[in-house]
Amino acid sequence: ALGYGPKDPRGTRLISKYSKLHLKTATPEIPPEALAEFVEYCKDDVRREQAIGDELGDLPERELAIVQLYLRVNLRGLHLDKEGIDAATDIVAQRSKTLTAEFRELTGLNPTQGKKLLVWFEEQGLPLENMQAPYLEELMDDGELPSGPTRRALEIRLAINKASTKKLDAMSRQRGAGGRARFQTRYHGAVTGRETGSGFQPLNLNRGFDGMDPAQLTRDISYRDAAYLDALYGDATAAVAAAARYWIQAQPGNKILAGDYVSVEAVILACLAGEQWKIDAFRAGVKIYEFMADKIYQLPFGTVTKKTHPQERQDGKTGELAFGYQGALGAWLKFDSSGRHSDERIIEICKAWRAEHPNIVRFWYNLQEAAIAAVTYPGAIYHANAIGFEIQDEWLSMILP
Repeated sequence: ALGYGPKDPRGTRLISKYSKLHLKTATPEIPPEALAEFVEYCKDDVRREQAIGDELGDLPERELAIVQLYLRVNLRGLHLDKEGIDAATDIVAQRSKTLTAEFRELTGLNPTQGKKLLVWFEEQGLPLENMQAPYLEELMDDGELPSGPTRRALEIRLAINKASTKKLDAMSRQRGAGGRARFQTRYHGAVTGRETGSGFQPLNLNRGFDGMDPAQLTRDISYRDAAYLDALYGDATAAVAAAARYWIQAQPGNKILAGDYVSVEAVILACLAGEQWKIDAFRAGVKIYEFMADKIYQLPFGTVTKKTHPQERQDGKTGELAFGYQGALGAWLKFDSSGRHSDERIIEICKAWRAEHPNIVRFWYNLQEAAIAAVTYPGAIYHANAIGFEIQDEWLSMILP
């Protein structure tokens, strides 16, 4: 687009060869012709980056201030409780040792031997597509797998490879000077412009379980006794995973202040589209995911709650996230791969959702028409409700309210 032609196909090979550590094959000498090729590639890459920067221009002052704020926050980092993390890691190691021994007794294999395990499960009359956690979890949840050695082997495999316990390793590795883990969020990490997690993913930590007392749980973990945790919580590994967010601690004299938007995608969309009944519901304190679940299942208002109807509430949330931005069947399946609903049922839910939200549906097409008009007839601002589109320096720009 900037006159530089396609991406240089040599890049992946050259970077892999000369910018990554190869302990077994590394030599101090690089052939002159190879070095010249790599230098030329790097120069071309810099020229392309400069051209993109020149075309995009400088960040607006407000956005630059946000970038600088992210940098200050990331440089300061998050203070981690070393003693708590070490105690939790010790418990996971105890449990892993016990489970690995049981797994070997059941299968004659180690839990990490994926290909051989596929053969073993097939020999037991349970052919598996793969050994990936989401697939195995779905298999365990469908209720058709009888108790016995194969089911127990799957339970152990999932427990040992639990992603939430692997965060402990990441926390230990990334805890640096002053007991802090730095650069744990990434500015503009998602294509939507929002931040994303990095490192041990502090934006995606286990929420724990109902009725949990965080102070008591972390105190129980500090005893470093897996059997004791099993007796108290039923599963030592699950207890450790539930405590993950509590290893982030404020230093003495400070507090951690955390906040989150409630149903932010649904709230913003309703406001921009002028879906007044939904705006009124938000103002009245209605929990929108539960409200939509009531509508999906044609239940009296207030029937579905997170505690009493968790699956139905999840369907309400899936519908809001999947359908609000012009998605349909495919969008639903990206959020929910459980297979609990047929395609026909999902399409019915989608149609019902759209019928309940005529202003949002109209808003989609108004946005499309305004964007096309701005490109077709540049020189003016074309509006869809409070959002405008215009061509600025040859770029289609969206003007937010």
